Amino acid sequence: WYASDRQASSGSPDYPLCPGVRQLLAALAIPPSIRILALRDRPESNRGIRVRQAQVSNGRLVLDLEVLRQGFNPNQPEDVPVHLSVDNAAAAATLHLAGESTAIRKEIPLPQGKESGFGIVSLPHDDFTRDDISLFTFGHRPLANILICGPSGEVGKTLSLMSAPPGLPNRKATMPGNTRAAQAALASQSMVAWYGPPPRAEMEEKLLAFIEEGGIVLFLPDDTAHGTRHPFLGVSWGAMETAPPEEYYRLETWDRQRGFLRDGSDQAAIPANRLRAVRRKPLLGKYRTLASWDDGTCALAQVRAGTGSALFLGTLPRYSWSNLADGHLLLPLLQRMADRGAERFSTSISLRVNDPALPQSATDIPVRMDNAQGSHPSGSPADTAGVYRLGAQTYAVNRPWSEDNPDQITDEKLRLLLPEASISSMQSTAETPSLVQEAWKLFLIISLACLLLEAFLCLPRHTAKRPSPTIRP
Repeated sequence: WYASDRQASSGSPDYPLCPGVRQLLAALAIPPSIRILALRDRPESNRGIRVRQAQVSNGRLVLDLEVLRQGFNPNQPEDVPVHLSVDNAAAAATLHLAGESTAIRKEIPLPQGKESGFGIVSLPHDDFTRDDISLFTFGHRPLANILICGPSGEVGKTLSLMSAPPGLPNRKATMPGNTRAAQAALASQSMVAWYGPPPRAEMEEKLLAFIEEGGIVLFLPDDTAHGTRHPFLGVSWGAMETAPPEEYYRLETWDRQRGFLRDGSDQAAIPANRLRAVRRKPLLGKYRTLASWDDGTCALAQVRAGTGSALFLGTLPRYSWSNLADGHLLLPLLQRMADRGAERFSTSISLRVNDPALPQSATDIPVRMDNAQGSHPSGSPADTAGVYRLGAQTYAVNRPWSEDNPDQITDEKLRLLLPEASISSMQSTAETPSLVQEAWKLFLIISLACLLLEAFLCLPRHTAKRPSPTIRP
């Protein structure tokens, strides 16, 4: 028997328990049968909040928040109060939520001269309280290093200029001369912009590991007429398409609610609809569409891997292809990708409970700093979320973001993960009772009836009491 909430994040092939379980099952002489009891540990409707980024800008604390809603009508907006705390000084605000996921930017004035600290954001407690709170620390924005990989020429210069515009701080674009130099520089990069032929062999493995560790990569097609046969993360480009004379492909729709093309903090949309293309390459494979051309085909795609993402663009910033170099879409896209990639160097946001990257000391013990659960509770970064200080370093530890994912693993996926066993599942939800559940209910009723009958038959019979004999003298 195996009891599980069947969360998809715990059912991936690289989940730590899977290899050991598979070895145990394979070692058995007779293939075992496994009954899975699917438990629900969260309600049908739930809200969760997390801090994606916290930074100081012009004397204000800028928080990029994301609120997830499950079980609510996505077409019905709502206002929800939120509790904010900076260095244990409390404040309150209201968030306007719409859709299943809402990205919100909040700005909080800071005392003069204050450039670092820690804080808490929390929603009103609901039936699932573990995702109602998120902790963070803040300081100077980390430097975003952008690696531009591809043949020298117009495209590389445009990408470099859009990634690190002159006068914009905390940005540095580098164009390595060869693949070996690019591999050596990957560890310190926030994002990579790759154009030309897709990566192969060792570079492909390095880029995949870079993405899984939180890096961001933007792939652009090569300047040829044919498509690519070798996909990356399951995505490739088809053969080049050319618009009819005096016509062009126009970007028409994009995700304005979340992601890299979302509206700004003032709810203003980026001018992505100004993108025009006379040449493009269709995207092939399985991906999430971030933006579409006016004929409904995908213009910008995203594939997640680990804690990072790969994005695929269908045209080039070259005027013989499109006006992408004008920056209507490319400039905000690259800036937001660089910010997201730099998050992996901000330990205040990226650390999670029991993270291997947690600061260590042979002599000191981490001290809890926040009052999220009243006065300083017991616990350690190995098992308790909170803000801790170890020596001169203050850092925040949160529960893994993957735990907020409500997706459930299917029976088919379970059978692929454990092919050595015969698997059957019993759902604990009352909405769709299975035949097995009904059989168990019937069996229980029959068993109770039999027990009652047995108890009745075992009752002692009633016998008339005989009078006792009288002894006379």
